[in-house]
Amino acid sequence: MKKMLIAAAVLCSLVGCANDNQLVIRNDADVNIDVTFIATLYQINPHTSQTIANIPNGTYDYGISAIVPVGDTLASTPPDGSILFQKESTKWLFVVTSTVSGNTYSLLLAKSSSDATSVTSQ
Repeated sequence: MKKMLIAAAVLCSLVGCANDNQLVIRNDADVNIDVTFIATLYQINPHTSQTIANIPNGTYDYGISAIVPVGDTLASTPPDGSILFQKESTKWLFVVTSTVSGNTYSLLLAKSSSDATSVTSQ
């Protein structure tokens, strides 16, 4: 029995165990945003949200960009970064907002985690 538990623990550490890790991306911007996360492109309409669930523990890179109307300019986007899932049931929240000055858009990102020990880059 003890050997089975050890084998299960080793297997979980190698391939990951079921968990409830989530990333919720809320687009409060006035433009469509593109979020790249775990080699997948998520296109999120203005004032909607996207939930990515069942994320295995690990560190994952992300990138955020926007699609602005023809003739307008995207002046700045949040820098690419990474987020860490190290506990089961970690929840990350990204809130993307925009500012507009004339025909120029800028995106801002606020992010938070339910795991206070999660380290991110920025």
